[in-house]
Amino acid sequence: MELDYSYIQVKLREDMVKDVYADLFKAGLRINDKYELHCTMMYDERDLEEPLSILDPHREFRAKIIGMSVLGDANVFHLTSDELLEKFRELKEDGYEHSYGTPLFHMSLGYKLDDYEVLIMDQVFSPNGWAGNWYSTTFPLALRKNLSN
Repeated sequence: MELDYSYIQVKLREDMVKDVYADLFKAGLRINDKYELHCTMMYDERDLEEPLSILDPHREFRAKIIGMSVLGDANVFHLTSDELLEKFRELKEDGYEHSYGTPLFHMSLGYKLDDYEVLIMDQVFSPNGWAGNWYSTTFPLALRKNLSN
């Protein structure tokens, strides 16, 4: 395995991942969890051979869910976080070039869902839904480097 220094993500803490998937399961959705609940912090299209910034894999960032929508082929939580934004700016100052321009912090919950699955997920995770407590939760995301073969 080699480190991919061009892609930096943060992942939802494992205990909270289980809670999210439990809520999806209770709603009758069988979402493929191979995608891990993560948020892309930086994607630089250059093939970087070494990190441009010091990355602490034990640092946690706090984020809040501010909405949910379909983005591309994924159903996502939209996130807000002063801590993520501050780290994003630090990475840019250290020389990273984000390929998407401005950051749009989000966490993909599932890909290529049909209309029914999107509807159920929206109802379950809406602020007034039975799993809507996610909107009032500040949850931790831990910095992780992407590993690729």
